[in-house]
Amino acid sequence: MTIQNAVVETATEEQPQVSEQRQEPVKASREPAMKAILLKKGEYTFTNSLVLPSLDVCLLGEQDTVLVPAENVLTILGVGNKDIKCSKCSYILAMKIKKPQLQNLAIKCPSCGTVNQF
Repeated sequence: MTIQNAVVETATEEQPQVSEQRQEPVKASREPAMKAILLKKGEYTFTNSLVLPSLDVCLLGEQDTVLVPAENVLTILGVGNKDIKCSKCSYILAMKIKKPQLQNLAIKCPSCGTVNQF
C-alpha cells in the first residue's frame, strides 16, 4: 500500500497562530480618579471631625495650609485602614484613612501643639 500526495500539518509552539480578531486598546488605568478637595492657604479650626466619605476623596492643601482641631476633636475620619498620629506625642490626628488622602497639609496636634506635615 502506498500513500501519494499526503499532506500533514503540524502545529508547533514556535509558529504563532494568526487570529482574525481585533485587539481592543489597553486602557491605562481602571481605577477611578481621586477627587480632591482643595484647601486654600491658611489655618482652619475644626470643632467637629471632617469625614471623608470614600477612598476616592483626598484633601489637598496649598503651601502653609494647617488644620487646627479643637481639644478632644479627631480632625479627619475616613473609611481606609491607616491611622495618623502626632510625631511627638502619638495623639491620633486622622483615623481610618488611606495615605494619599492627605496631601500638602499640616495638622497641629491639639495635645502638644506640634505641627505635623503630610
